[in-house]
Amino acid sequence: MLLKKLKAITPGLRHQLNSDKTLLYNKPLIKSLIKREKNNAGRNNRGVICIRHRGGGSRKLLRKISWLSNDFNGIVTGIEYDPQRSGLIARVFDLEQKKFIYVLATKNLFPGSRIQMGRNVSDIRIGNRLPISNIPAGSIISLVGLKKAIYARAAGTSCQLLQKGQLLSKIRIPSGEIKYIKSNAFATIGMISNENHNLQVIGKAGKNRLRGLRPKVRGVAMNPVDHPHGGGGGKPSVTPWGKPTKGQPTKKNKQK
Repeated sequence: MLLKKLKAITPGLRHQLNSDKTLLYNKPLIKSLIKREKNNAGRNNRGVICIRHRGGGSRKLLRKISWLSNDFNGIVTGIEYDPQRSGLIARVFDLEQKKFIYVLATKNLFPGSRIQMGRNVSDIRIGNRLPISNIPAGSIISLVGLKKAIYARAAGTSCQLLQKGQLLSKIRIPSGEIKYIKSNAFATIGMISNENHNLQVIGKAGKNRLRGLRPKVRGVAMNPVDHPHGGGGGKPSVTPWGKPTKGQPTKKNKQK
């Protein structure tokens, strides 16, 4: 998706850089595939804050995404914006069951494109979803997973199929780590759309408030009673609860 620079008629718009949604499909949403989101604002059932810096925000409609776990043959009728995701979604018409579904859109997937899914699909085309055993080594793939997509779901992310085996295949996930996954797992050809998402500039704090993000206060700006960093002086970087941070390993070693 392209980015657009707004005219600086206010200070908040001076550096703001937004995604251009003029070419997206803006017809009414499919009522059977949306539901209202419940906003808990980071609080539990007693109203106590359990997750800091959350609250407020504009109301959003959740889109029900289909992961295409059965044989499927459809045609893309439009590319839409999803407020809950960084990538775009595609409205697809199922040619067999005669109904609409939502799927995550890959780059260069346009209205009128045909997409297929199934274990017998052999056509290597953008948007097609097929088992890894049917995909050539070296291909760029996304939405990798056995039933539901696990890897490469965010905007502009993708995996690379490095090596195929009888039972396990080797892929490089977006973090650069090498993973082994079952060869009968499904993957979609191509990378996720909206690759310029990380280049957007918020521009003002009010835009983050509309996203449900409350202000953050630095620990060094607090008093000693409020944070381990408070009160001045050189101190090791820790969380508000005293756990070491910045460089400490967080991944659990399962090999032990």
